Order: sequence, then structure tokens, then C-alpha cells
Amino acid sequence: SNDEGKAKWHEFLEAFTAFRDREGHARVPQNHREAGYALGRNVNNMRSLGYFLSDEPERLRMMLDMGFVFYARSEAENQRRRSFLHHRVEAGLGWAKVPGKESWPGPADAEAGWKSTPGFVAWS
Repeated sequence: SNDEGKAKWHEFLEAFTAFRDREGHARVPQNHREAGYALGRNVNNMRSLGYFLSDEPERLRMMLDMGFVFYARSEAENQRRRSFLHHRVEAGLGWAKVPGKESWPGPADAEAGWKSTPGFVAWS
């Protein structure tokens, strides 16, 4: 149900915030448990599948504002993904799988500021 989804989101948010506030960063290890909550697993699901963030631009904006790490193995790739998702939020869209490096951003995206690219919204 929708209420159940909201409760799960709040549980995630509470655990993520507790981790970030204590550790001073948002790089949650894959197997990390926060007070018994499987935070690492849910962070992975958020990164790869958009858990809690699909069709939820406000939640996505919140995670971007909180410094959520969308790709842990490379800061450059994390920034590329954050940038893509930031432009989706600005367009009123939630999470989507970030296109591969070879297709985004292309020259046309850079020229258009990544916003008015014809294919841009097609990633929803």
C-alpha cells in the first residue's frame, strides 16, 4: 500500500540521516546495518533500481541535497549521475537509470544545458 511505502521511505530516511550525521559523509558501505536496518542494501537498491525515488522528484531532490552517493567507485561518475538526476528533478521528474557515458551528455546536451535535449525526458 501507499502508506506502507511511505513508512518504508521514512525508515530509510531516518537510517540514512543517522549514518550521514554520525559519519560526516554519505558513502554507505554495501553491508552496513544502521540500528538493525539494512541500510547498505537499500542504498544499493536506490542506486541501481531507484528504490523510493521513481516518480518522486521531491524525494530525489532531498537525496541530492543530502549528498547521496549514486556511484561509489568513482567520484567523477558519481558527479555525472548526480548531474543527470539533478536535471530530471528540475524537469519535475523522479529517478531514472542514468544513460551510459557514451550517450550522455552528448554535444547537443552540453549545448542545451542538458535541459531541452529532445531525448532527455524520454529517459523517464
